[in-house]
Amino acid sequence: MRLPLKGGEYERMKKLNKGFTLIELLVVIAVLGILAAVVLVAINPTARIQDARNSGVRSDIGQLGTAMEAYFTENNGNYPTSALSELVSDDQLKQLPSPPSGRDTSNCVSSYVYVTGSTEAAAYSDLEPCGGSETYYVYWTACGQATESDAVPDDAGGAYDVDNPTSAC
Repeated sequence: MRLPLKGGEYERMKKLNKGFTLIELLVVIAVLGILAAVVLVAINPTARIQDARNSGVRSDIGQLGTAMEAYFTENNGNYPTSALSELVSDDQLKQLPSPPSGRDTSNCVSSYVYVTGSTEAAAYSDLEPCGGSETYYVYWTACGQATESDAVPDDAGGAYDVDNPTSAC
């Protein structure tokens, strides 16, 4: 038989039983997990990482373009004849930039590419995602600027000829 609670005992018992049940806590954790998953999908971290690496490529190609123009000025109107490494040996760059780490090297070029013609030059790399329909970031000396392109410069003539890039500028 239970004795009736006296005076303040009921209030004390009420305070002792105050709190959340296990079910309530599990429901809150489940809702937070679903919200976190929705936010993660909305952010798309893979695309943000690719954007960051592409920004690095754009910066490096711009740096190579500036160094190629400085080389041109100091070497009587001639661009490097064979490789970007001439920019380092001629003190236009302290070191040759390399593409950002973490790129898919099975589909992306693993280093920056240099093409020279008889009077002009270009440096380029592909932008992520690589494979399939490529987008390149190219510094064209004939244009004096870097642009995105769907084709790479070559020295074979045509629309993307490094000496006369009619489709690039």
